[in-house]
Amino acid sequence: MLSCVFRSPIRWLACCVLIGTLLGSGGSCLVSPVYGQTEDAASRQYAAAAALHNKQLFELAIEEWQTFLKDNPQDERIPAAYHYLGIAQVQTQQYVEAIENLKKVVENYPEFKQLDDSYLHLGIAQYSAATSGDVDQYEAAVDSFQTYEQKYPEAQFLPQALYYRAECLYALGEKEGAILAYQAFAKKFSDNPLASEVAYALGVTLEESGKSGQAADQYASFLKDFPKSELTGEVHYRLADILASEEKTQQAADQFAKASASSQFPLADYALLRQASLLEESKEYAQAEKAYKSFSQRFPDSKYMSQATLGHGRMLYLLNQTEECRTVLLPLSQAFEDESPAACHLIAKSYLFDKNFTEALTTSEYGLVLEGIEDSKYWAPLQMDRADSLYGMPSLKKDAPRAYRKVFSSSPDHPLAAEALYMASFTSLELTNYAEAQKDAELFLKEFPDSSYRPDVLYIAGESALLQEEYKKSPPFYEELISDFPQHQLAEQATIRLALNYYLDKSYGNVVKTSNRYLPVAGTPAAQAELMYLTGRAQSEMQEFSAAVSSLRKSLEASPQWKQADETWLVLAHTLEQQGKLDEAGEAYRQLLETFPKSALRTNAQLRFAEMLDRQGSYQAAEQQYKALAETAKEPDLQLRGFFGWGWSAYSQGKYQQAIKAFSEVIALAPRSDLAFESHYPRAIAYQQLGQFQAAIDDIDRFLQSNPGVTEAADARYVMALCQIQQNNNLAAVQTLQTLLQENPGYQSADKVYYELGWAYQAEDQMKQSVAAFRTLAEKFPESPSAAEAWYHVGEAAYQEEQYADAAKAFSKAVGKGESPDLAEKAYHKWGWSLYLEDEYQSAASQFAKQVQLYPQGSLAIDGRFMKGECLFKAADYEPALEAFNQVLKTSKLAQAPTVENFEQLALLHSAQASARLEKPDWELSVERAEELIEAFPKSAYLAEAAFAKAWAQENMQQYDEALKTYEEVTDYSRGEIAARARFMRGEVYFTQKEHKQAIREFFKAAYSYSYPEWAAPALYEAGRCFEVLNQPSQAKRIYQELISKYSDNDKVELAKSRLQALEQ
Repeated sequence: MLSCVFRSPIRWLACCVLIGTLLGSGGSCLVSPVYGQTEDAASRQYAAAAALHNKQLFELAIEEWQTFLKDNPQDERIPAAYHYLGIAQVQTQQYVEAIENLKKVVENYPEFKQLDDSYLHLGIAQYSAATSGDVDQYEAAVDSFQTYEQKYPEAQFLPQALYYRAECLYALGEKEGAILAYQAFAKKFSDNPLASEVAYALGVTLEESGKSGQAADQYASFLKDFPKSELTGEVHYRLADILASEEKTQQAADQFAKASASSQFPLADYALLRQASLLEESKEYAQAEKAYKSFSQRFPDSKYMSQATLGHGRMLYLLNQTEECRTVLLPLSQAFEDESPAACHLIAKSYLFDKNFTEALTTSEYGLVLEGIEDSKYWAPLQMDRADSLYGMPSLKKDAPRAYRKVFSSSPDHPLAAEALYMASFTSLELTNYAEAQKDAELFLKEFPDSSYRPDVLYIAGESALLQEEYKKSPPFYEELISDFPQHQLAEQATIRLALNYYLDKSYGNVVKTSNRYLPVAGTPAAQAELMYLTGRAQSEMQEFSAAVSSLRKSLEASPQWKQADETWLVLAHTLEQQGKLDEAGEAYRQLLETFPKSALRTNAQLRFAEMLDRQGSYQAAEQQYKALAETAKEPDLQLRGFFGWGWSAYSQGKYQQAIKAFSEVIALAPRSDLAFESHYPRAIAYQQLGQFQAAIDDIDRFLQSNPGVTEAADARYVMALCQIQQNNNLAAVQTLQTLLQENPGYQSADKVYYELGWAYQAEDQMKQSVAAFRTLAEKFPESPSAAEAWYHVGEAAYQEEQYADAAKAFSKAVGKGESPDLAEKAYHKWGWSLYLEDEYQSAASQFAKQVQLYPQGSLAIDGRFMKGECLFKAADYEPALEAFNQVLKTSKLAQAPTVENFEQLALLHSAQASARLEKPDWELSVERAEELIEAFPKSAYLAEAAFAKAWAQENMQQYDEALKTYEEVTDYSRGEIAARARFMRGEVYFTQKEHKQAIREFFKAAYSYSYPEWAAPALYEAGRCFEVLNQPSQAKRIYQELISKYSDNDKVELAKSRLQALEQ
């Protein structure tokens, strides 16, 4: 914005005008002319001086007046001589001498008939001296003019005195006083020739005093009262400036227009420029264009011509008159003036607007080689224009990111820097240069946290990471965009991309969280459908099938025809199958096939529909469907699939003869087909179920000759081994099972293989191999139904060897698998102990809690309850620990256990300690439990700890006397570390009570009566503090020095050094 060029009032009234007026009205004839011979020499001298003075020959007059004063010191005309001498000196700018002589008159000759003129001219002399550099004279002038006003209220030159007093006050910075003086003049002397000057000065002073409203009113009054004043142009300008600051755009523009129309206003051209600038700021581009355009016609030689031309071109650009814009600005762009870079920038912008990227590039590059451009504020805009030009040219777009980065790197503080870095990342993303896009985006987010481009860049950062498969990196960017900018146009898409990112990362729970949190941001039906689809897929992956069905249905309700609606139906059908909702699953399949007949998923849907019943265990219905398919299908492949499915569904119902018949049909119809070879295996297990073990073995041999897959071969060998065991051929079974494991070490039913191996070895009295097999079962197959007991034995072995981590792992896998209650209780209990001995207290507490919950009447229930509390206490989880100890204390069976007394003591002690460590400590309960332990078990090994807990609670309840007594009892129960701590705490209590001498005694006992440095060092430090409080600095220093020398590793040493330093200053 162009601003007002005036910053202080302009005074156009010269002091000489007033003096000339005074001489003309009252000083042109100072004495009557002398005709003939004067009576004496003094009179002749006086007459000569007066004559020279009257003719305004002031230099000569001064000499005569000085001679008269020297030669006639007693003459009655001495006051008059001093008076006129002072006036003559004012006229010759001898202000210091004038002030001195005029002061003699007003101070020494109060009866002088022209004393009023003396005061007035004294003020003028002082004012003139001040304006000439002796600013201290302003105050003296104010006094002289004020005395003149007060003594001579009807004086002829009262207006002038009032005016000059105001001017002096203004010069002194006493603007309120100046305002009052100007206002007094305006009220009394509105017809005075100085009225316009006063009205102007009043307005300026009000404006500079921050009273813009009053100033505006004053300027308006001036324009009304003095329309022909030579100050009119400036007043219009000043009024316009105020109106502009008040955002009264049109009124301000009108005033600037009037100022520019004033022929007497020397800054009329600037006023027009201000008018145009103001209209531009108000987005009145059409009016601004006219104003700028008129500038060249009205002020062609103005120094502001280039600025006006630039403004004219800028308005044409904003009015989309790009061709005219270039016509106006082209000469300026080539003139090598200060505005030439700006002109190049606007021309380049106009070409960009017209999508003429080639010319835009040429223009911007021309501007970038102008002399001094690197120091110009248009260096960054022209660089940006060049980058935008490259972006718009497909063949050169690859160079645009580098160009945008140059804008940022060369001008990081420029307003365009943020946009440039945004465009660098955006362009790199478009060019699939995701790493560069990511780098630029992250730099942007660091450098420009408050930029309006932040949501766009957050999206780019997230998208770049996603497209690079850096799934852990992208969520924070998407989430910030969605949370902080929910109304942004990219927020909706960000929710979809965030959910997709989590899905691709297999972080399915986060997909659901994203949907629940941000679904309202996905405003369009298609976006909601996609988000719910991803949610359903994720829930299905997590086997949350009910939730998945609900989400998938919501997806289809939101947009039945969205781009992946067919896939949504397929996933919905599959999910319903997994829920066992066959009718609904079937309806989902039918909807897919009917609604999307050309879907690429149609074949897959048909196959799944046909096999659905079998997968869900509805074998009778499945048998009927497969049988009908086998009997009616025209395609050989479909017929074979029908017989094959019929055979499996019959087998699943125990219809082994029918199964054998169906599988035999497959073998007969296509004996060399893959499905025929595959049918030998299910027919073999059907023979097995009928006790026809050799027929089963023969079928398996044929099946194995077809080189089946590793898994299928393993299944077959397992069945063969079972048949061999049934034939009491255990060594053959061992060989078969070992071959199975060699060929398929990762066999899915290997646990059963090891189980059978164990029994087969046992049948042959090979016990070492049998144990090894069971151990392998336990270690490799923790989910096996046979693993629980094996794991328990593994755990026991590890526990006995004090390998508690391994033991805990083994015991943890020995529970929850259908084992006997007795085994489960022991496993839980040993699991908890193993974790406890590994210091994993929270986990241990959880296992003890499970043990008690599942087996409340078990043989280890009491032990479990106590250990739960103990673990929670060790884990500093005091509230649930306290509750657990309460349960121990209330258990009726406790009295029957051999370890009751020890459990009860520890429960009481730890209850007291836990009560004190609650978030809101229960000090009274802590005292109660401690006292109960002390009273009930007077020989307990825990008396000192109980007493300390009681004292600590009393101290915190501010029962200081009781606390002191109880801490003393601790020292009676023990001489160990807890006793030293109790002594220290007694010192702390005394310190709190401001009994510093007694505190010192206790701290000394803690330091010198026990061998526990961890309490000795703090005790010495606190003793030192007590000495400081008692104003015994020497003792304090001695104690601090002892602490430092004895306990150099203690954390109190630095504090002691600090106190020593403070004491020595």
